[in-house]
Amino acid sequence: MLTLFTIFNFCISMYFLEKLSVYFIFLTFSFVPILLIFSNMVLTPIEKLIQHFYFLKAKNKIALCSNLKVIAITGSYGKTSTKLFIESLLRTQYLVKCPKYANTLMGICSYINKNLTPYDEVLLLEFGVDKINGMDKFLNLVIPDISIVTYIGEMHLTTFKTIENILKEKMKLLYSAKEIGFYNKDCNILNDLLLNNDSVKGYSKNDINISKINQNGISLSFHNEIIYTNLFGKHNISNLSCAITVATYLGISVDSIKEGLKNLIKPEHRLEKIVTQERVILDDSYNSNVDGMKEAIDTLLMFKGSNCIISPGIIEQGEQFYQNNFLLGEYMVKVDNILLVGITKDHPLYKGICNKRFDRGKVFFFRTFKDAYDFVKRYNIKNILIANDKEDLFLN
Repeated sequence: MLTLFTIFNFCISMYFLEKLSVYFIFLTFSFVPILLIFSNMVLTPIEKLIQHFYFLKAKNKIALCSNLKVIAITGSYGKTSTKLFIESLLRTQYLVKCPKYANTLMGICSYINKNLTPYDEVLLLEFGVDKINGMDKFLNLVIPDISIVTYIGEMHLTTFKTIENILKEKMKLLYSAKEIGFYNKDCNILNDLLLNNDSVKGYSKNDINISKINQNGISLSFHNEIIYTNLFGKHNISNLSCAITVATYLGISVDSIKEGLKNLIKPEHRLEKIVTQERVILDDSYNSNVDGMKEAIDTLLMFKGSNCIISPGIIEQGEQFYQNNFLLGEYMVKVDNILLVGITKDHPLYKGICNKRFDRGKVFFFRTFKDAYDFVKRYNIKNILIANDKEDLFLN
C-alpha cells in the first residue's frame, strides 16, 4: 500500500514541480489521506487473492503427500518447546519437516510451499490462535492425524475475553484429530474436562523419572540410563513427557528416543542459558505467564553469585493484568536486584514488590533494556534473568 501511495504522490508532485508552483505542491500533499485510502482499497483485495493462492497451493501440496502424517500443536504455553522436542525424537527414525518458529497461517503456508516434499513422513505444525474462531482457518488448511494441547492459561484475554473461550477454541483441534489427541494432564482445567474422556490421551510430568535438577539443567532416568539435558524449568518436564508419549505412540524405539533426548533441539529465548566470560544469562524473553516466570526465578537462584532480573512485567493479560503482575512482583523479592524496564512506580509489578517489603536488594527503573544491561555490566552482576521481552542486541 505504501509503495502504491508513494508512486502516486511522486508522480503528482513531479508534475507540479515542473510548474514551479508551491501552491500546487501544497495541494498535492493535502491529498495524502485520500491517496492512502485509495491505495488501501486497491491493494487489500489483491493481497487477499495472493494469500488465498498460497493457501490453496499449500493445502494441495499436503494432499499430494500420501504417506505424510500431520501432527498439530496448540495451547497457551509450551507449543514451540514441545514441537521441537517431538521433532528431536521423531527425526531419529522419520523424515520430519517442522517450521521451527512459524505459527501463523501464512507463515505455515509459506514453509509448506517452500520445503515440503513427497518423501516427507511427518509434518509438525504449531497453530497460534489468538481469537475466537481463530482455529477454523488452520483446520481448513489441514485436519491433523495427531493433535496436542499443551496448556490452557490466561493468554490473549484481550481478544478471547474469558479462559472458557480459550478452552473452547483449543478443544477444536484436540477433537479434530483423525487418529488421536493428546493433552497435558498437569493443566488442571484440561484434566478436569478430559479425565474420563477415552477418546483422548493425557501425558504428565509425573510420567518422567527425574534424576536431578540443578544449575546444569534437568537430567532424567529413562530405561535404566541417566540422560542429561541442558533444559531448565519444571514446565519442560511436561513438554518432554509429551514428546516421549508421541514418539512411543509412533513406534520410535527406546534406543532412538534416548538418542533424541541426548540431542534435543532447544528453543531460543525460552529459559535459554547463555554463558559468557563475565556472567550467566538466562534468556527467558519469550515467556509471558506468571507460573513460567516463577520457575525462571527459581532457576536463577540455583546459580551462585550476585543476581538480578530484568523485566517489564507481564504485558498482555487482559483483565488479569493487575493481579498477575502484582503476584509476580511479590515473587520477585527473592532476587537480589530487580531492574524494571519501561514502567513506573504506579505499575502493579512494583506494588507487588513493595507489598512484600523488598529489602534484600534494590529496585531500579530503566527506560530501555540496553540501559538495564549497561547497569549489569557496570556493577558486574554475575547471574541475570531476562524476562518477557525479546532483546538480542545487547547480549553479545
